[in-house]
This record gives sequence, C-alpha cells and structure tokens, in this order.
Amino acid sequence: MIICIIWLLALVTALPILLLSELTIPDVEWYSKNQLYVCSEKWDSERDKSMYTNILFLLQYCFPLLVLLFTYGRIGIEIWGKRTPGEAHRNRDLRFARSKRKVIFFLIKFNLNL
Repeated sequence: MIICIIWLLALVTALPILLLSELTIPDVEWYSKNQLYVCSEKWDSERDKSMYTNILFLLQYCFPLLVLLFTYGRIGIEIWGKRTPGEAHRNRDLRFARSKRKVIFFLIKFNLNL
C-alpha cells in the first residue's frame, strides 16, 4: 500500500510538467537560425509556478533530509548511548569508546560526502 501511495504521489507531482511543458524556439537569433527548440513550462500565473516549485522542494528535499537526520540521529544515539556489556575493564571500555567514535565519525563523513 505504501509503495502504491509513493508511486501515486510521484505521478501527481510530475503531472503538471507533462501538462504544461511545450517546445518553443526562443526569440534569440542563434536558436531560430539552428532550429533549436527549448522545452519550457507555460504556467498561467507566477504564483502557481512558485507554489509548485515550493511543494517540490518540500517533498523532494526537505522531507527526505528530515527522515535522514532522524534515522542517523537515532543510530548515533543508539551507538553512543549503549553501555559495554559485562564488568567494567578500562582497556576494553576505551577500545569500545574508540570504536564508537569511529562509527559516529564515519556516519558524519559519509553523509557530508553525499
């Protein structure tokens, strides 16, 4: 059901591009001389275009970013907050703490390189 909703949402968000796009030759000599067309959206109002752009920004950037921040935050808290099982041994606990720092550092570094 969730996959169907995601596909339906993707189709609905792309529908305005399908309906409002058209090929035109811009009023620039180079384009008309070479018979080059440009695909552009022809919106009825600038307000509609702005609203569509903002909705796409929220759905395709902000929402996934919030999901990633939440999930990686939970992973980081889970890794950092866990206590080492068994009796406390200084050397072993230091190794585990160092290992946890490496994992957290990897999560941060990996996400910054995307």
